[in-house]
Amino acid sequence: MSRWWIWLVVVFLVIGLLFLNRAHFGVIVLHYHAINDRTGKEEIIAVRPEDFAWHMEYLKKAGYNVSPLKQAVEYLSEGTELPRKAVTISFDDGYMDNYKNAFPILKKHNYPATVFVATGEVGGINRWDLGRGFAELALMDWDQIITLEEKGIAVMPHTVHHVDLTTVSKVRRKEEINLSKKVLEDHLGREVTYFSYPDSGVNDEVVAEVKKAGFGAAFTSSFGTNVYKKADLYRIRRMPVKEIHKGFWGRLLFVIELKLCSLYPF
Repeated sequence: MSRWWIWLVVVFLVIGLLFLNRAHFGVIVLHYHAINDRTGKEEIIAVRPEDFAWHMEYLKKAGYNVSPLKQAVEYLSEGTELPRKAVTISFDDGYMDNYKNAFPILKKHNYPATVFVATGEVGGINRWDLGRGFAELALMDWDQIITLEEKGIAVMPHTVHHVDLTTVSKVRRKEEINLSKKVLEDHLGREVTYFSYPDSGVNDEVVAEVKKAGFGAAFTSSFGTNVYKKADLYRIRRMPVKEIHKGFWGRLLFVIELKLCSLYPF
């Protein structure tokens, strides 16, 4: 097959993904971190505010239904009804720019979202990233976290000190999981039921400890969507959105990945 035929096939596949308008499988959980203008090698997890705004606007125009995380978990655990083209929005780490840059955009669209925070680092900086070449970023303080809660943005734990739970001792693992739950519940005055693994550090021992702590579901960084009776409630997949999703080509990639998740539950 000549090269131009290959490109023609690719173009038709892309067009098909972009314009296919069918009910998708399950629920997609978008996975963001920082929302700021830092881009490049030092901040590959950051999404520019203008790109984040475009993503949120696209969800609206393309007919996606942005649902609370609770509704997604209830669907996965009990098979309850889910809106067509259901999407949930999540953030890991609890960066201050989530409050300053992402929240106003979410508020504009009246979109619910969930932020997973490292409870022992609240009001500080992302210390866990500094030895890995990432930029220093401020984290939300408790006043900002409580404000988000009051405005409909759920806050859940992401350990105490953002550690990879597969690399620490059993005692430390238990402490990171249980204490993060207790600290957040004490500050918010409500039960917290979902958990996110830092660096997607999860194995059977970690899952057992998360279950024992009383969490009803936990989230990874693994790409894919989630379907009732097929998804593991303690290894829920998400669609990571990062610096690569900036500008025209990055936005096109965002759309294609959404369509891929919609068409088949990875």
